[in-house]
Amino acid sequence: VTMPLRGGISDPGRDRPDLTAKGRIMRFMQIMEYEQDPDEALAELHGYAEQAGDEITVQRATVCGDRDKPGVTVVIAEFESWESAKVNDEQEITQEGAENAPDDTTYRNLDVVGIVEM
Repeated sequence: VTMPLRGGISDPGRDRPDLTAKGRIMRFMQIMEYEQDPDEALAELHGYAEQAGDEITVQRATVCGDRDKPGVTVVIAEFESWESAKVNDEQEITQEGAENAPDDTTYRNLDVVGIVEM
């Protein structure tokens, strides 16, 4: 199973870049959750990244194992913007990965409003 970094990046009906109040492009994250051993998911994600090379626009992907649900993996994919995620979504390798995604995969598409370093 190739790791998808997509899952229906939905168009929120905007015809302009997602901008913050200060005119900066808003960052975007996608969270994917599915049943798979996290170590296997991490290995597959490494393979996806190596195979895709410069084709993908994902800046970072964090693979997590759910402590409360053994065998459940959560992947947090970070993009420069929603538009960047949409470009990634359109790549052939991403489409192929999505076709092979576990049937129980759930997706959350999130605009980053702010990050507070503590």
